[in-house]
Amino acid sequence: MCLALRAAALVALKRLLKNQTAKVALLIYSGAGNCWWSINLAAKKLDKAFSQALEYFPGLKERDLPKYVLVSDFSKFRLYNLETNEQVEFALKDLYQYVKLFGFIAGYQTQIIKPQDPINIKAAERMGKLHDALKAVGYDGHALEVYLVRLLFCLFAEDTTIFEKRLFQDYI
Repeated sequence: MCLALRAAALVALKRLLKNQTAKVALLIYSGAGNCWWSINLAAKKLDKAFSQALEYFPGLKERDLPKYVLVSDFSKFRLYNLETNEQVEFALKDLYQYVKLFGFIAGYQTQIIKPQDPINIKAAERMGKLHDALKAVGYDGHALEVYLVRLLFCLFAEDTTIFEKRLFQDYI
């Protein structure tokens, strides 16, 4: 059974919670590319519930594939992040400690901050030195800031082929 995560699905889920001995497997789909929840009460095995959820993937368009799969037997939960291949398992009683993992349901995204490329650091340092040198000879305020922004645009334009290759360098 595949349900959109709406009020009807929540009512069905509450009924299953009351009767945990039911021989039912439930799959809840929560938005394109978001999350699949597989709840397998009959098997009581999270690995089997995960396999069952994956069986629904063939034939889906790339944009509809989920980023997360949540499996549960109502005593334990296991959340799989399919993009990072990470999984977290916890008991139902500990759900409050893991609530941040479910931020994606509300539309929050985790951003991984990577270290800056050394070439970017070097370029920023050079722009800083140019700023200081121009300020030392009398350029300052708004005129200096506008000049540096325009210079940066020209350098960037040459790298991204807005300008022809070496056009700006040759001009200088």
